[in-house]
Amino acid sequence: MRKTITYIISIVFAGAAALALAQNPAQQTPPGQTTPGQQAGRGGGQPAPTPPGPNPNSQYRLGPDSFPQEGVPKGEIRGPYTLPSTSGAYPGTQHTYWVYVPAQYDPAVPAALMVFQDGQAFKDEKGDMRAHHVMDNLIYRREIPVMIGVFVNPGRTPEQPEPNLQEWGDRTTNRPTEYNTLDDKYARVITEELMPVLYKEYNISKDPEMHGIGGSSSGAIAAFTVAWERPNHFRKVLSNVGSFVNLRGGHVYPEKALASEKKPIRVYLCDGRNDNRGLRNGVYDEKRDWFYQNVRLMKALTQKGYDVNYSWSMNLHGQKYGGMIMPEMMRWLWRDGPVSTDVYDMVERSFRQPAANKKIDADAKAIQGNWKPVKAELAGQPMTDAVLNSISLKLDNGIYEVSVGGNPDKGAYALDSTTTPKSMTIIGTDGPNSGKTFPAIYELEGATLRICYDLSGAKRPTEFKTIAGTQLYLVTYNRKSE
Repeated sequence: MRKTITYIISIVFAGAAALALAQNPAQQTPPGQTTPGQQAGRGGGQPAPTPPGPNPNSQYRLGPDSFPQEGVPKGEIRGPYTLPSTSGAYPGTQHTYWVYVPAQYDPAVPAALMVFQDGQAFKDEKGDMRAHHVMDNLIYRREIPVMIGVFVNPGRTPEQPEPNLQEWGDRTTNRPTEYNTLDDKYARVITEELMPVLYKEYNISKDPEMHGIGGSSSGAIAAFTVAWERPNHFRKVLSNVGSFVNLRGGHVYPEKALASEKKPIRVYLCDGRNDNRGLRNGVYDEKRDWFYQNVRLMKALTQKGYDVNYSWSMNLHGQKYGGMIMPEMMRWLWRDGPVSTDVYDMVERSFRQPAANKKIDADAKAIQGNWKPVKAELAGQPMTDAVLNSISLKLDNGIYEVSVGGNPDKGAYALDSTTTPKSMTIIGTDGPNSGKTFPAIYELEGATLRICYDLSGAKRPTEFKTIAGTQLYLVTYNRKSE
């Protein structure tokens, strides 16, 4: 019996490997289906006759990454702001835009940038993309870098109405001219009008590899054109049902890509077999076939050696499928962000916290040193002095070392003093707890440290007590005199 208890205590700080329960987190369920959106950027294209059977959009549902999730810090959408025409590209027009600022944005650290065309649709709470929620979740899990998001609407005169989900602006704004024309005018709007304002207000990286741009339909070809014309400003392109068709000559991009020197841009193309297919009044025009032209562009970019990815589904023209896979598109586009493989890097191994919580914690310094357990109980039963006297604990800059009768156990720990009670996360790296993670709570008062955690590793305790029939463990340490 004493041997068994000694083994449990020997790994008291980092958890008991023999008792740890491996559990998979429960899947999140999206709160209901999304409100059906209107088709994006019709631009004169006619929907093709669809095959018999279910609606081609019937299989698409937004996943958990497109909804707010419990515990995930929420970014802020600021605006709307008005961007006046200053570059001379489109005199007399103005662009409305909003800025997404993630909770983890730190003005002292350069952030990445992602610019979405048809901004009103990409940020709408009832729309199909909900890009701000996607960024919240992916930034928190370190799947994309901390980034500023910009949602910019097409240009319009002050007298023209603002685009909305029912009318994206093809009939009421400068959208067709700005988005579908193959010149550098819209690129000038983004790089000469918008970017200087953003650089003034936010600490955004000047590295073009840290700049992405995206859109749907005409907004997608507009995003591609900005990167094509200004690769020294933008090098990542997200294209959903891109209008690479002959609205204003966009069907020639495959030939342009093959004939031109390869540009340093990365592209994700997304489209569906039931997009606008170029059938008008019974006559087929391949130059107005969205799906065909997207596939052509993919093949040309691939042949030229571009970093290109693509996904073809069954969807109609719109954002139903693109919204569903947007988290994956963002992961792929931003997959080469910096990463640390240091096993003791508890910052890298923790979810990204709001920038305000990054300041150095006074407890992180005060908790360091050598500790001796003076009192402990497991499931309501006290541990003997003989067992406690055989244990010593050292905490040093996020690294712990436990010794029980000379037998070592080593790992890492991270503190969060902003929670109530204060939280500690313990990760074993060497010894009986290697690879195990245990959430705990702690209390530090002068030379006394109390730690409580569940030996099963299933759930972080909420109070400093143990209960019979559980695996809750509570230990009190006194600081050893040097």
